[in-house]
Amino acid sequence: MLDSPIIDIAIGLSFLYFLLGLFASSFNELIQIKLQSRSKQLHLAIINFLDRDWDEIGTKIMDSPYIRSLRNNKNELPSYIPSSSFAQSVIDVIKGAEDLPETIPQIREQIKNNKIIKGDAQVWLLGLLDKSYNKLEDFYENIETSYNDSMDRLSEWYKTKAKMAVLYIGILSAVLLNIDTINITTTLWKNKDTAKAFSAAVASSMVTIEKNDEEYLVKDANGEVIYSGENKPGDNLANVFAEVGSLPIPLGWSRNSFDFFSEDDWYWGLLSMLAGWAITSLAIYIGAPFWFDLLSKVVKLRGGVKNIKIPVGDS
Repeated sequence: MLDSPIIDIAIGLSFLYFLLGLFASSFNELIQIKLQSRSKQLHLAIINFLDRDWDEIGTKIMDSPYIRSLRNNKNELPSYIPSSSFAQSVIDVIKGAEDLPETIPQIREQIKNNKIIKGDAQVWLLGLLDKSYNKLEDFYENIETSYNDSMDRLSEWYKTKAKMAVLYIGILSAVLLNIDTINITTTLWKNKDTAKAFSAAVASSMVTIEKNDEEYLVKDANGEVIYSGENKPGDNLANVFAEVGSLPIPLGWSRNSFDFFSEDDWYWGLLSMLAGWAITSLAIYIGAPFWFDLLSKVVKLRGGVKNIKIPVGDS
């Protein structure tokens, strides 16, 4: 069983989907960087921190020196704002042109008398004051906690949006590159030597696959880094694309890709191709972490593949 072509195919496909998952995430990250999506969403999140009575405060916060100092240049918005910078910017809005009072009751009066702090914004700040138990440092901390809670919600929304983007990238990749899982599996099953070569290629070409949290480090047999969180997304994209293209499996388009149309039951060939694309798209959508975990399990099951080093306990 351990020397079965089923294990060879499982190793090969898990590795293929792992690479495709990295490819899709790198492609998506490159798009987000070009569009400055994270920066723009963060900007909107702060401008709309509260649904009402907040726009003017949000604008002042984004224009505060604590936020401007985080920009790489004046034409770019920061993609990350620490909670401490946000809290200090809020305090500056409360102070206005005056000094911040030293007692909570005095701060309460200053908030009530501030002309731009009204409605929901005023209720929010006064509520944070109520929870600070007359300690100024707790008031700062409550502002930071409220901001972090809001950013957690934004992060979850962003992850959901990113997953949908990965699905679209997976569909485009499967179709444009003709990555047909059914055709690949059928070819490997019919040719056991190719399946074994595919499994061996995983061992010989990918010496190290390491995972730390959700970051991966992938090296080839020469120690060259193929994928790393420290690489630019474009470099990761090009390297992973080249690695996928080097695998001994049927990928891409050729003159024989549509030979099934010459057969009487051509529709079965078309359905098989569509189903193969759908399986590939779904596999990419599931993501690299899932296929990394599965690959590590199958590699451990097949003791012969010894060159892949997957740290125990990090998966």
